[in-house]
Amino acid sequence: MNNKIKIYFIRHSKLDLPYENHLKMPYEILDDLATSTLDPSIAKNSEKLFLDAAKDLPLKDIDIIYFNNSGFQSKRSKESALLIGKLLKERYNKEVPILGNPKLKEIDFSLKEILPKKEFLKHGMPVVRTALYNAIINQGPVEQIDHIYQRTQNVFKSLKKHQEKNQTVLLVSHDFYMRTVEVYLRKTKSHRDVAVTDLEKTTLNIYFKGFGTSYNIDLFHRF
Repeated sequence: MNNKIKIYFIRHSKLDLPYENHLKMPYEILDDLATSTLDPSIAKNSEKLFLDAAKDLPLKDIDIIYFNNSGFQSKRSKESALLIGKLLKERYNKEVPILGNPKLKEIDFSLKEILPKKEFLKHGMPVVRTALYNAIINQGPVEQIDHIYQRTQNVFKSLKKHQEKNQTVLLVSHDFYMRTVEVYLRKTKSHRDVAVTDLEKTTLNIYFKGFGTSYNIDLFHRF
């Protein structure tokens, strides 16, 4: 593992819903999750999911854990962070502070406002992504790329205090937001230069998976 990596973004755990994953969920459930009308707990097997997913994470080096405490889709992020903290205590006898940062929330959108159900039934989850990316870039009824980028800049600024102590930070967030962070790290720090195709080229962050970067924000490593 690159020892310059001090900041890790990971997606929350699978949700406690009767679906294998987000790709298998009905239109109405996806909309309720997107709008936070539905904010379920994480799945009962989340500990195993995390241990399987985190084999390439330097768990014993983690000093701080942050989660989304915005009140918007927050439960899955907080419970995932608390689970990781518990495992660090059990495995390494390490008490890790678990703190909230509302800037780690998912992108604001309503599925029903950007994609008709008939299109979803024809094409499934890929067309959801395309509709959201187009709305983010082209002034649709969702959170816009300039606002999302401002959030990301604020997240990195908030971590400067940990850089001074050379601490390793774990951020528990959400897939769509993490895809914009991927573009921020890999392509451009200016929201004006982000295109729909940049978002379409990003990688799905499955449960408890993600990527790392340095405090200088000059690298990207997926694990």
